[in-house]
Amino acid sequence: MSGEIAPNYAIIHNMQKDLAILLRIGGTTGRNILAGILKRIKDRDNCTIRIASDANDFRRVASSASALIADTSADVATIQTAIACGKPVVLLNDWRIKEHPENLGHIRTDDGEIGFKAANYLLSLGKFRAFGYVPAHTDCKWSVKRGRAFQLRLRRNGCECSMFNSSESEDGALGTWLKGLPKPAAVFCAWDAVAADVAFAARKAKVKIPSQVVLLGVDNDETYCTSTSPQISSIEFDAENEGRMAAELMLKMLKSRKPGASRTICCGTAKRIVERESTRPPAPAAFLVERAMKFIYENATKGIDPGDVADNLGISRTLLDLRFRETGNTSVGRLILEHRLNALAALIAKTRYPLLRAISQCGFGSINHAKAVFKKRFGMTMREYRAHNSPR
Repeated sequence: MSGEIAPNYAIIHNMQKDLAILLRIGGTTGRNILAGILKRIKDRDNCTIRIASDANDFRRVASSASALIADTSADVATIQTAIACGKPVVLLNDWRIKEHPENLGHIRTDDGEIGFKAANYLLSLGKFRAFGYVPAHTDCKWSVKRGRAFQLRLRRNGCECSMFNSSESEDGALGTWLKGLPKPAAVFCAWDAVAADVAFAARKAKVKIPSQVVLLGVDNDETYCTSTSPQISSIEFDAENEGRMAAELMLKMLKSRKPGASRTICCGTAKRIVERESTRPPAPAAFLVERAMKFIYENATKGIDPGDVADNLGISRTLLDLRFRETGNTSVGRLILEHRLNALAALIAKTRYPLLRAISQCGFGSINHAKAVFKKRFGMTMREYRAHNSPR
């Protein structure tokens, strides 16, 4: 590479220039970026565009090209060779080259904006009991940034976010994670291909979208979004504008070693939410169940039963049970019992109340029943539980 001679930019400005491009155009984003490049570069720019089919083809055309535009599908060696030769290179969302030579430019998607927009949209749909994020299958910077921004925005609103571990390769892990989310839940995915995987995992795990989990992707790639049932809502971002900005930066770099503007450009790209079935606002059932759960939490130790919950909500017991089944929650009776047992366990551990008093105070009508369900739930008698958990 030391024998290569960097081109004279004053001469290149007036010469016919060959621009080599390699992008992933199998998906909507890559095709839109390419469209933006082609719309910006006109005949008057004196450029011939050569679109490579893969990394090997790009290596071939890059050797004779005047300039390069590429994403992470290009191999690093080809890019480094072009940079060493003094050719202008513009990379899209590719940070593998650590050096910052004057003939290297970057166009970067504002992944933080995308994460924030996803959180704002899901928060606007209503009150969810849980939020989740499913990253890309590989540890990509853009995926991490989207997840962090999503999580940060939710925390500002007092909500936590469960992050799925994408390195979990066990078959069914995604479905297990989805089943474990308190319902109703809202899940944001790094991009539409991941969202399609989540939709498939949800179907296998018998998690209902959108009544139990609403689902949002990124890219608005119709190949993925419309191939699932229900169809997936997605954030559409202005990839065409990224292509236009990449071409603009490339033309400036061809005209001068110092193009004047920054050679790292962050694009504010989130345009709109394309709504489909996967984010249909949670049915009234979800909010009715939330009201029921609040009443149970506040009154479980007062001896209430499922009929009391239905009366408080002004609905029939049959409708109450139906709404709980629709949202995938446990039964009303089981939920009341769970709260009573947790209250009884806390009372036994933290006080010296006689056991009969503790049982009565937690709303149990039968002492024997309380003893039986307590042992089944905690694996020991109440006396044993107190001995193991009382402060020393």
